[in-house]
Amino acid sequence: MHSSRPLFQNRFFLAVLALVVAALAWSAWPAMPVQRALAQAESAITSPSSGSIVNGVVRIDGTATVGNFQRYELFFKPRDADDSSYTLFEQGTEEVFNGELGFWDTTLIQPDVYTLRLRVVQNDGNYVERFAENITVDPNYSPAPPPTPTPDPSLPPTPIPDALLSPTATAIVSGGEAIGVSRVITGTASRTITMLGRGVATAAPDRARVRLYIAGAPVDPSSGSVRPVTEVELQQVVSTLQATGVPLEDVRVIPFSRRPDGSSVIGEVRFIYRQPANLTTFLNDGLNRLAGNPNVRVVDLAVQYGVADCAALEVEALRAAILAARGRAEPMATVLNVRLGPVLSVSENVAAVPVTGSCLNLLDDTAFLPLGSDTPSQVEVAVTLAVTFVMEPISADSTTPSTVDPTMAPTPTPDFQTGVTPTPSLLTHTVQPGQTVESIAALYGVTVEALLAINNLSPADTQAIVAGAVLTIPSP
Repeated sequence: MHSSRPLFQNRFFLAVLALVVAALAWSAWPAMPVQRALAQAESAITSPSSGSIVNGVVRIDGTATVGNFQRYELFFKPRDADDSSYTLFEQGTEEVFNGELGFWDTTLIQPDVYTLRLRVVQNDGNYVERFAENITVDPNYSPAPPPTPTPDPSLPPTPIPDALLSPTATAIVSGGEAIGVSRVITGTASRTITMLGRGVATAAPDRARVRLYIAGAPVDPSSGSVRPVTEVELQQVVSTLQATGVPLEDVRVIPFSRRPDGSSVIGEVRFIYRQPANLTTFLNDGLNRLAGNPNVRVVDLAVQYGVADCAALEVEALRAAILAARGRAEPMATVLNVRLGPVLSVSENVAAVPVTGSCLNLLDDTAFLPLGSDTPSQVEVAVTLAVTFVMEPISADSTTPSTVDPTMAPTPTPDFQTGVTPTPSLLTHTVQPGQTVESIAALYGVTVEALLAINNLSPADTQAIVAGAVLTIPSP
């Protein structure tokens, strides 16, 4: 018994020492991975919650935080659409903790059931996603107003924080619901406005891509059926068309093709015709000549008009779409009591609004979609963009757009020592958001032509006038 007690005491001492070492190791263990995991779990959209019914401009609340944070993004898509249909409508570069993430303008989309997605991105490109599902957009929905609390006369009035009295934090109240900015704007991308803009550009076509679908005439005409056409017979069709004296370009003969509706295998002759305005006359002449060939029969045809410089036409449509989006965003900025800043991002991923215009398909021989908007006299490209603008605070010393009456401009004062009247300096104007060349010319009582001439601009440059540009104003 006496000899075993030291051994027992040693074991007890070792056990206590092990517990102490373990406690010290636990307290010294880095807490950052655990905190990051908790932060990722906390990122969420809290309002509107899943299953909500909304309308109008909807405030999105929640938490967007993660270790190594870079930014957060908000998207929406119709519930039944695939993930490629998500549209970005808001983003921020500052972490948000149980607060405002942005605004969703549901007046720009069709009534439907939608899914909201919050993506919180890290600096290394990894991200965390959270969702609010089954959000019904109903333009007829009117939420019940919250009950108005009855103030206790025995309590002193609550002072209003100075931050809420700032011009950048004043909410504009309409119909009892605050729809303005609820906090002071900081940073360059913490608050944004996203609007849709549609741009259309047209040009006279300089070519027509023609496809003739050819079948072999039946051996027994009474049968009403057709037989496969041979390559030799298709070459005869080409020779007959070329006999009209009109050159054909990029001629292709395809013995085994399909009719436009995909109903049957058939022969095809493709070519480019460079005189779109005369295409109808040419085809009538060619079809009359082919009618004399008893071995072939034209069963269908398709025509697509286009221009050589599709890229320039698309750029024109894109520019028009961005300007249209800015024109729609200006009133929203006025409602929110902010100034519309520069473009932050542009997306062509607009649900159910595809880019149209057969001009864009001419680069791909396999794509052939005759569109009703393209005619022998006009080719059209139409795009719809979701454009996100930065919202900038309105400072106290900011000035409103110039409303100077040109008739009240100062008159140069003669120098009485020399007797010479100095040449008046030309007036300049800084373009304000939403202003056009026409509106600026009308403001100063000058013609658009004079305004363009003194600034060395052509009529085609009017679409490039952007807010912040400085124009010289001619004398009226």
